[in-house]
Formats: sequence, C-alpha cells, structure tokens
Amino acid sequence: MSLFHRPPAWRLIEGAATLSYPILVHGAVVAERPDWALAALILVAGIYLLGAVWRSSSGGIATAASLMGLAVVGLFLGERQALFLPPIGMTLLLFLLFARTLLPGREPLVTRIARALGDEGADIARYTRMVTLVWSAFFLVLTLETLLLALYAPLAIWSLFTNAINYLLVALLMVGEWLVRRQRFRHRTTAGWRQFGRADWGALLRG
Repeated sequence: MSLFHRPPAWRLIEGAATLSYPILVHGAVVAERPDWALAALILVAGIYLLGAVWRSSSGGIATAASLMGLAVVGLFLGERQALFLPPIGMTLLLFLLFARTLLPGREPLVTRIARALGDEGADIARYTRMVTLVWSAFFLVLTLETLLLALYAPLAIWSLFTNAINYLLVALLMVGEWLVRRQRFRHRTTAGWRQFGRADWGALLRG
C-alpha cells in the first residue's frame, strides 16, 4: 500500500491549476516577465506530477516531469523560447492522439469513446470517424498556428492566441459538435455531459 494518499479534492486543484495557468502566463508575458510564466509552468506541472504519482500513471508522470524539466531549464537559462515549446508540444500531442487512431486497423478515438458510453451502430461509427478526423485536422492547424506565431509574431500576440483564443476555439468546436450530434441523432438517445464526465478517460485514451 502506498504511503502517500491523494487528497479527495485533488481533482479540483488540478482543474483550478489548468484554468489559471493560461491567465498567469499571459499576465507574465504582458508584464514582460517570462520567468514568471516559467515559474507558473513549474507549479502546474508539479501539481500534475503529484496527481500522476498518486494515480500510478507512468504516462502522466513522464509528461509532467518533462514539462517541469523544460521550465526549470528555461528559468535558469533565461530563455523565453522555452515558453513556446509546451503549447506547440501539447497541440502536436493531441493531433497525434486523434490521428493515429485513423490508421488502418485502428478504431477512431471518438468512436471508441462513443462505444464506451453506450453509443453504437453503423451511423454512429461513420459520424464519429468523421469527428475524429475533424479533431485531428483542428489540432494540426493549431500546431502550425502556434509555431508560426512563435517564429514571426510579437510575444504578446503569441500569448493572446495560445493562452486565450485557442482555448475558446476548442470550446467552440466542442459545443458545435455537440449541437450537430443532437440534431443529427435527435431521434435516438446519445450520451450526455454527465456520462461524458464519468468516463474512464485514462483507459479510453490508452486503448
């Protein structure tokens, strides 16, 4: 038995860290203090690292430790370019997460999620494959956008997109897909937000 036990509210702490991170980073960039932004990344990565250790998630531990190491190196070297890598790496990782499931012999990620939530059928399979393709293309575009802004845009503009506008675009795509799904499958019951939130996401994403 582990000597360390995750506090019951740790999920809330992780959620608060996720929501506050882009605000902290953008504020640090506007204040021309990239070291503050890197310190915020260390803090947030540390919170996720503890959560991953408590969950015994090797992938989560590796990801959080890598982000923390990157931020520590950037903090000591004074390299603001270290700020560019996490958002580029995250959108690239999300692109690969969706796109790899579109390869021959693989089940599309959104199809797998829908099946786990009880939504099955040929029409659902066709639709969810298309949604997986849309998310893949979306994150590829975000990766290229973030890279180009890092290379050619002022730091404040890069921060505005990566820490605000891109999050809004993700939310808009999620809501838009949900509205399309409700309209397209209005004569059948599909999984709602409650089932979506209760899913075993670790198992689904690893599968």
